[in-house]
Amino acid sequence: MVAGRIAAALGVDVTPQLERLSAPLLCLRAIRDRVIPARCTDEMRALKPSAVFVEIDAPHPLLQASPAEAWAHIEPFLDG
Repeated sequence: MVAGRIAAALGVDVTPQLERLSAPLLCLRAIRDRVIPARCTDEMRALKPSAVFVEIDAPHPLLQASPAEAWAHIEPFLDG
C-alpha cells in the first residue's frame, strides 16, 4: 500500500500547471525525506525561481513531524 502511494506520487507531473501558476509559491522540503527526492525541489526551483524554498530538518511527513517549524515559515509567507 505504501509502495503504491509512493509510486503514484512520483508518477505525477504537474509541470505545465506549475509553469502557469502566477500566485506566490512556498515550497517546504523535508531534508530527511526518503519518499520525494531532492531533485524534485531542484526541478521546481528551475521552473519557479520566484518561489520561496525552505528546507526543514524533518522526515517526509513534515507537517506532522515539525508543525511549529513549518508554521514559522508559513505564517510570514501568508502575511507577506
